Amino acid sequence: MEPTVTPHPLAERLAAEDPPGLVLLLGIGSGRNCAPFQRRGKPYVAYEAAWRDASRPLPLISASCMAVLATHVFQHGDRASVNALLAEVGRVSHRSARLLATFGSIHDARFGRGARIADDCYVPAFGHEEAGIPHLYLDAADIEAMLYPLFTLDRAEEHSVDSLVGDWAHERPTGMRHWFVEARRR
Repeated sequence: MEPTVTPHPLAERLAAEDPPGLVLLLGIGSGRNCAPFQRRGKPYVAYEAAWRDASRPLPLISASCMAVLATHVFQHGDRASVNALLAEVGRVSHRSARLLATFGSIHDARFGRGARIADDCYVPAFGHEEAGIPHLYLDAADIEAMLYPLFTLDRAEEHSVDSLVGDWAHERPTGMRHWFVEARRR
């Protein structure tokens, strides 16, 4: 079976909005989210960010990005590492820049599975395709609180993503739920 390489719907949405400047594609993974920006000739920079690297500064000038796309990045790591990365995204985002991102949901079937490292964070067990990677699960209020004071939450919608998540990341996903978030830099 061929791996899923369809761009994330948030990538398609952001590219269609045609932000007036540089777009940061954070957590590039398979590279699937580059295609909508390439088709439109939109300037972007793709940067792979792992939860282990959350304390490292992004290699960008402050306020240089007019939009940021981060699919799956904020789902991996504990609350402290996600907050650190959000702070860096805030630093490189121009005032009023758009942030389109996904976050893990407490309604995801995987919530509570694996080793618990915090009330909202679990590490899948050995043998799982994401063994050793902390997964953060949030509700809408948690997301809004994490974004504040750098971003204003415009929208948070919870989606079933079993058919959307690439099979390069998960085998036969069932019961997966993610938040699709749109926010604006304050």
